[in-house]
Amino acid sequence: MQKWIRLKHIEGLPNCESNKNVVLSIKGNEVVLNTKQIIPFNRINGCDLEEKVITIPGSPLGQAISYGIIATVLGGILGLIINGSGSLGILTGLIGAIIGAIIGTRNVTKGQTILMLNYRTIEGNVSVLTFALVPANTQSKIALIKITNHINDEIGYQMSDSVKVKREYHEI
Repeated sequence: MQKWIRLKHIEGLPNCESNKNVVLSIKGNEVVLNTKQIIPFNRINGCDLEEKVITIPGSPLGQAISYGIIATVLGGILGLIINGSGSLGILTGLIGAIIGAIIGTRNVTKGQTILMLNYRTIEGNVSVLTFALVPANTQSKIALIKITNHINDEIGYQMSDSVKVKREYHEI
């Protein structure tokens, strides 16, 4: 069984910004996050997987513009090769740069496989870590399912086969 997987942090992990890559690994009877944060299995209540639509923020404007500049240069070179004149290539490259910069800064909404790790903090408070699977290919999804099942088997938690619903905890 694969002992680690790369995920994107959505919410809940202390000292980690949302949408940052995180490596979740299994070492002995612990879940280790980015080799820095450890959750022993005896404090994990369970892991759930669900398919969910999430919004991913677009690239910063500077990064989108740099891709546009590359598109302009490549368009000029391509126009020079095809037409013998780089002006047509630069024109189409500039149009591509503008469109790329606009599209690159927009938020993207897409379906993701979400891991929710329910656990008790050191203080005994119930908390949930939420991660998205990145990249969302079949091999990664199978690895995530195996890791999730391993954790759940070790702690004696049975993941529901019905529609997964995010747990909202409240004091009663």
